[in-house]
Amino acid sequence: MRSRLSLLGTALSLLLLVAALGQVCFSAEKGKPLSGYSVLVIQPFTVSPNLKAAGMPSGYEDVLQKTLFAKLLSERVFYSVVEAGRGIPELKEPGTLIASGEVSDFAKGNRAARLAVGYGVGSAKVKVVMVFRDAVSGAEVLRLERTGRYAGFGNITGGSADKARSESARKVVDGLVKQIKAAR
Repeated sequence: MRSRLSLLGTALSLLLLVAALGQVCFSAEKGKPLSGYSVLVIQPFTVSPNLKAAGMPSGYEDVLQKTLFAKLLSERVFYSVVEAGRGIPELKEPGTLIASGEVSDFAKGNRAARLAVGYGVGSAKVKVVMVFRDAVSGAEVLRLERTGRYAGFGNITGGSADKARSESARKVVDGLVKQIKAAR
């Protein structure tokens, strides 16, 4: 009887050890959802319908998308990064991700408020939501949100509207690339 309990205890301990190891392996894999992909296809970014009224310049989403494309390509985050719709047939190969992005929030900011008040008042802001889907299954692999702000700190004139837009966009792209690298 005693040996049966000992054997049962050993078997239970072994089962718990295997389950724990499996959980650790699963967690490590889950923490890097983009690790199994080598090709990224970036679709043209879209704009939330209410943002045109908020003063978002026409074509700003294209600038964000092209800047992200260039940064991912130059930093070799993926083996291959391509823009969808550039004469390239739709890729549905294993190891391929389809990335879509939407500009979901935008505030052009106010230079006078940045200059007169400071402390973040009058900041320009842009928020992008990106969704990464497996090209074969269409399943969502990862969703990222990133907001970039330009408050004009360190600029005695509060920064121009162009400077505010470009710095907000740069911060969004840099943040997204950092998040993407962390997921690889």
